[in-house]
Amino acid sequence: MNFFSFTTKANPIFELLKEQASITGETGALLSRVFEHPEESADTCRKINETTREGESKTYDILVKINKTMITPIDRGDLFALAYGMEEILKTIRGISGRFGLFEISKTTETSRELGKNLAVMTGKIKTWLENIESKTPMEEWADNIDEQLEKSDLLLRLGLGELFDKEAASGASAVLNTIQWIQIYDRMELTVESCGKLSRVIEGILIRNGWKKH
Repeated sequence: MNFFSFTTKANPIFELLKEQASITGETGALLSRVFEHPEESADTCRKINETTREGESKTYDILVKINKTMITPIDRGDLFALAYGMEEILKTIRGISGRFGLFEISKTTETSRELGKNLAVMTGKIKTWLENIESKTPMEEWADNIDEQLEKSDLLLRLGLGELFDKEAASGASAVLNTIQWIQIYDRMELTVESCGKLSRVIEGILIRNGWKKH
């Protein structure tokens, strides 16, 4: 059975998934902005809280639509996995922004900024794939790029944590507190990376099961 045989016209479930993907991509971009412009973090974190709540509401709409649909465009389990996967990404991003605001972070490192950009790229690619879910656009390049971004994110996470424990770093109570705060932020960023990885595997599995093979 060909994956694209179901996608000859717009499907309401796919349309809802696209909307959720758009929210996910927007939220990833906002997260990157938090690290690029910490002086504007209060406003940006508020926007992230709004978009993540909207995304979670969209998950409910998707689940209701799936349960009311007799014949779904692809396997129901796959549709649930896509919706829940994006919701998980949104929740972990809200966790990052929440701690960023709680700790009143005023300065960010180059590594954290690069990691924020990388997360924005991954959520953007997930958005792009779901926007093209009803097309016959080849996805080999998409899958390869996601894998590259996941590897880069893993390296950045290790680098960021290593920088926190650099022996040449400043000592004292404030430095210890700063280290603890950033450990918590990086911990939530790692959860976001893992969530993106899980969803990319879901997407790849959908394509393979429906007739797409990765070269």
